Amino acid sequence: MSSYRRKPSRPQSTKGFTLIELLVVIVLMGTLAAIAAPSWVSFLNNQRLSTAQSQVFEVLRQAQTTAKLKHLDYQVSFRPQPPNGKAEWAMHPATLTDPASLPWNSLGENIQINPETTLPLQSNGIYKVRFDHHGEIKGNLGRVTLSVPNSQVKRCVIVSTLLGAMRAGENRPGQAGNPCD
Repeated sequence: MSSYRRKPSRPQSTKGFTLIELLVVIVLMGTLAAIAAPSWVSFLNNQRLSTAQSQVFEVLRQAQTTAKLKHLDYQVSFRPQPPNGKAEWAMHPATLTDPASLPWNSLGENIQINPETTLPLQSNGIYKVRFDHHGEIKGNLGRVTLSVPNSQVKRCVIVSTLLGAMRAGENRPGQAGNPCD
């Protein structure tokens, strides 16, 4: 007989995951992501709109204050920038009227000027709010309404009195017509 000895067998390793376990985890994570993604996008859109609304409110206040301090008529202009309609603003003395010479600033990614905006619209497609040297509205009252594509959410800044009082507003889906006030 041979003296061949059999080596003791090692127990099978149980470290790691099986293919089935990995597939189950991937399917569960995909399902959770599909459920959470719309809420996350909605949250980001609301944050962008709130930031843009604050920016519009602050630039209007700044123009009003600058008009008083410099004893000049000051204006804030808003325009939708083609091709996607991205909203931009510029604060400038009212004597500057050439849009190409103005220092335009973006209101943020995907932020658009909603058609519900009631500010006076110039022939070149620019909305304006003008303050006289006392900081009072020179011209018409109005509202800047902001929105994002494919969303019912709106935010607005309303210039509500000739003395230059302003307030922020948002739409309320329960109201008829869903206005921004």
